[in-house]
Amino acid sequence: MSADLYLKNARIVTEESEFQGGVLVEDGIISQLVNGDSNIEAAETIDVQGKVLLPGLVDGHVHFNEPGRTHWEGYKTGSYAAAAGGVTTIVEMPLNATPPTISRELLAEKRETVKGKSVTDYGNLGGLVDNNLDEIKGMHKGGVCGFKAFLSNSGVDFERVDDDVLFAGLKLSKELSTVISLHAENEYV
Repeated sequence: MSADLYLKNARIVTEESEFQGGVLVEDGIISQLVNGDSNIEAAETIDVQGKVLLPGLVDGHVHFNEPGRTHWEGYKTGSYAAAAGGVTTIVEMPLNATPPTISRELLAEKRETVKGKSVTDYGNLGGLVDNNLDEIKGMHKGGVCGFKAFLSNSGVDFERVDDDVLFAGLKLSKELSTVISLHAENEYV
């Protein structure tokens, strides 16, 4: 067997096990996990000297604040920091952008603004706020991976929902086979 890249002498961590071994890569894709210290022909072999190799991590809750608040942290600096920590995919919250991502139009604006800035894969949550139930289906069609709502003051320009809007949003999320991520703190209860 021959591969493009062989990362050997690693501590391999998978969802099922942890073992000493290596990883073979062909055409940029992991083709095989190697258990033990095998000599395998490859165009390039790197001895990782016992370091840990594990799948890229997913951070399901980041605030990259773009457009509008990149001085807090934008897609470029946020994704570089994520990648440095082993995170390969992020899910970005809709509330800290100015304006927040609460419509299909604002989702398209966000995506155009951040195009080419991220070094990680990313998904966006759309916002469920007090006056945008008619935007939920459009954002879903636009590719959001779920929705974010607050039952309390968010601290930024992102409206809280009341129980009726939350209930309507939950019914829509069921219809669309998606999820709502919820800050459930409710100062009125």
